[in-house]
Amino acid sequence: MAGISTAIALGTAAAGVMAAAPGLRWLWRAAQGGTPAPTFRGALKAARQRQDIEPLLAVLGGLSGEEQATRINQAVRHLWDGWERETATRLVREAAAICDAKIVHYWIQRVLEVEPELAALHFGPAFLEEQFRPDLARGCGAGGCGCG
Repeated sequence: MAGISTAIALGTAAAGVMAAAPGLRWLWRAAQGGTPAPTFRGALKAARQRQDIEPLLAVLGGLSGEEQATRINQAVRHLWDGWERETATRLVREAAAICDAKIVHYWIQRVLEVEPELAALHFGPAFLEEQFRPDLARGCGAGGCGCG
């Protein structure tokens, strides 16, 4: 009986984590023998074609440090320059929850300046207060910021 209740508890906990972190759903499915984990290139393609950032979040969540910051910047810049501004903005918001690199703050600042309507839609006051550090954003520019 303990095995069943433990499995139910773990399943409930996993469902809560999956709801809290969209990109983890891909990892969960892959671990269960479902959809294989996406590559960065494939995830970026899905984001462009279907405005689906979950595969990107799964890839980015599996990285750390400078590599994670670099890939976040590459993904957001690719979407932004391809005029997928809303998708890029959603990615920035979710990336802020997994990465505190300067480049994430730069992209929050960029959305606030260039796309204020999207910023108002996706960056609420609580998000900006908790996640945005303008002092870090100022250290970055179009060429990057020595992410970290």
